[in-house]
Amino acid sequence: MLKDTNIMKQLRLNMAEGLAELLKPVPAKKQNPDRITNYEEGEKNLDGFDISLFEPNPHFRYAYVRAIGDLKIDADGNGRYLHSILENVKDNDPSEKVRKAAGEVYKELLKYQNKAPEENNNRLIIEAFWWIRYAHMKTLNLEVDDKAAREYRIFEVREYK
Repeated sequence: MLKDTNIMKQLRLNMAEGLAELLKPVPAKKQNPDRITNYEEGEKNLDGFDISLFEPNPHFRYAYVRAIGDLKIDADGNGRYLHSILENVKDNDPSEKVRKAAGEVYKELLKYQNKAPEENNNRLIIEAFWWIRYAHMKTLNLEVDDKAAREYRIFEVREYK
């Protein structure tokens, strides 16, 4: 794993910012009505699916919110804060599960407004990616043993720190 702390911290920030962008609505001038054809019927029928968002799938939006929380970084150093995006998500997302997760992560990110904690960057990034893999499995309607998945997450973090 990469050891340069500054590079890894920047990677955490870039990842968190990129995920946060996917939680936003698509601006009206950029909306494409044909975009809906990119999604399977099962996905379109998910409670909270919303084509007006960059990420219409609620499983992925939930994963992105949780991943942002795992990355434990809020400020980009230029006066922009990710918690403001999560505040909007907690108030407006069409999925109750995503709104609830965004509310929890929003409170956590407020702790990191001034400075991200000095933690093991590799661990935080691995934990964030786990959520995205989990969302893929949920979207594919694969049977997921949540307890085993969480245990594997712990193993993975220990193995690849």
